[in-house]
Amino acid sequence: MADNTTGLTINNQSLINGKRGAVFVAPAGTALPTDLSRLLISAASVETGWKNLGHTSENNLPSWDRSGGDASSLNSWLAEGVRTTYDSVTVSVSVKALQADAETLKFVYNGWDNESGGIAVGMNPAAQEIAMIVVSCDPDTKKNFGTYMSNASMKADSMPDFSGDFVEFGFTATAQTSDTITASDTGEKAAFVFLTPNDFAPKA
Repeated sequence: MADNTTGLTINNQSLINGKRGAVFVAPAGTALPTDLSRLLISAASVETGWKNLGHTSENNLPSWDRSGGDASSLNSWLAEGVRTTYDSVTVSVSVKALQADAETLKFVYNGWDNESGGIAVGMNPAAQEIAMIVVSCDPDTKKNFGTYMSNASMKADSMPDFSGDFVEFGFTATAQTSDTITASDTGEKAAFVFLTPNDFAPKA
């Protein structure tokens, strides 16, 4: 097993105040941009098909959830606690989009154009397979932190919510393992990637 404590140190430059941010989406399996320094939160689009979702809620920021993974201790006839097993884990992120335009509504609710106007939505909209990058930007240091899922199952999780400063259109994306992301030395497939401030540095 690798020793992941090697290199740990105090680094004040790695602190991120995620006051501002953006969500980028693309078709499932889309690779990261080759130069993440171009992934500015104000960019409408970035190479390889990434599109900015636009304005999202400041009152309800993107929220990650990790559920499952409960430990169970197994006993043998000879002794107690000889092995520990863990339940499967689900990792997801919930986002509140704000733009009440046709493109955003079709994306969030998997809708389609209605011939007489508006966006039509089924009673049980099917999940969509997407890739997603969530980027937070520290306005003081201009450093970024992000998360990348190349294969996520995404579905609307609420009807329009009028209780905040702007109407919110919520959806949740659940991470799935991906062949686009590098597997571990033991062959374990990854479901998401953390993007550190160093990853966003301009390419030399």
